[in-house]
Amino acid sequence: MVEKKTALISNLLEVLLLVLNTYTAGSPMCDNVLWTNLTLKQIQEKLKIHCIEVSCPLIKRLLKTCHYVKRKMRKCKTLKEVENRNEQFEHIAQLKQQFIDNQLPVLSIDTKKKEMTGNFFREGTNLCTQAQEVNDHDFNSFAEGVVVPHGTYDIAKNICYLNLGTNKDTAEFAVDNIAHNWNEYIKKDYPNAKKMLIRLWLNGLISIP
Repeated sequence: MVEKKTALISNLLEVLLLVLNTYTAGSPMCDNVLWTNLTLKQIQEKLKIHCIEVSCPLIKRLLKTCHYVKRKMRKCKTLKEVENRNEQFEHIAQLKQQFIDNQLPVLSIDTKKKEMTGNFFREGTNLCTQAQEVNDHDFNSFAEGVVVPHGTYDIAKNICYLNLGTNKDTAEFAVDNIAHNWNEYIKKDYPNAKKMLIRLWLNGLISIP
């Protein structure tokens, strides 16, 4: 379909790239990394200036042939080089496997994004006869409270225990959750365990206390 439309408008792709050229930036370190600040609708309007009228879906498909697609930013650049970083991860992996092989618990601990409670907008849909009306703004001052999700993940058993707190995300809160999940659930799977391995996520890094 793209080829057929392009054939009918012989210079369509050429003009499209001309329009993009004025509104395109790129990475100084990598020639093939480009991005544009134009929306499909804006590109459509600028093509009209060149006497070309095409639909936004067609523009989207043409952009894809030029490797322009919607992408999220990717967190992958290390802010600083840590000495023996790879050796640290290998050591953690060895420790984890040793504990698992010896029937000892390996727990991964993390806290997720805090959520305000109240009549606020939530992502997603559900089956209903009418849309639920919620506040038009998500201001903290209108919140009934805050929920702090804290997870304790048993790596060997592939089971996650989720606790919801209504207080601040503190070290005491994390310790209470680990103790609660251990006493109520996890220790039943490890009746002879005298120690455990805990992995904590601290600013994107794995820490083992």
